[in-house]
Amino acid sequence: MKNITNKIKTLALFAGLAWMALACDMNLQPQFDYNAEIVDAPPFDMTVLEWMRSVNQDPALEVNGLPEFSYLLEAIDRTGLEELYNKPEDNRTFFLLKNQAWKSSGQLLAHVAGSANFPLDSISTEKLEHILKYHIVDAYVDQGPGLPSLDKNFKFQTLVPGDTGVVYIKRGWTFDLSVNRGAEALPSNAKGIAVELHNYKFTNGIAHQVTGYFRYRPF
Repeated sequence: MKNITNKIKTLALFAGLAWMALACDMNLQPQFDYNAEIVDAPPFDMTVLEWMRSVNQDPALEVNGLPEFSYLLEAIDRTGLEELYNKPEDNRTFFLLKNQAWKSSGQLLAHVAGSANFPLDSISTEKLEHILKYHIVDAYVDQGPGLPSLDKNFKFQTLVPGDTGVVYIKRGWTFDLSVNRGAEALPSNAKGIAVELHNYKFTNGIAHQVTGYFRYRPF
């Protein structure tokens, strides 16, 4: 009887250890990790352009003393592309270039104009238009049906026509998005990024905020 009792205790111990190991393994499954940078807020009752302007008008939202979309809004004004960001009937995806994507080391002003310290008008209007259009995808892309598989690149067309207007978007295991990363079809001088803030919904589409830029080839 004593031997039977000891065997039962041993079996119970092994069962408990096995369950603990299984539970630990389940906790490591990356698809269940929570990503605080993916938001699912109610849609804003305004266009993406109206929203950016409202953000820039609020001093409480300034970063390092500047409204965070200063460069992007200046670029939109200089190119006359306001309508691309302001048509309520559109259903596009906007990658919103925050100030860091323009003026940080290794970003747009440094790569296109030659120095991060140069003003925005150091970039020609033609190149600015190309940059802006390449950061607008002519489809609605979030973490949903448009990206049916995890950790796989899917091809989309931006508002830049032809092969040089193609982007590859991937949804990671934590459902965060990346653009032009790890796609074999891209040229060697392409540039990719990880998206910082996701899923801002507007009357003319969805927007993701980025602190870096992406490209098919140098602008």
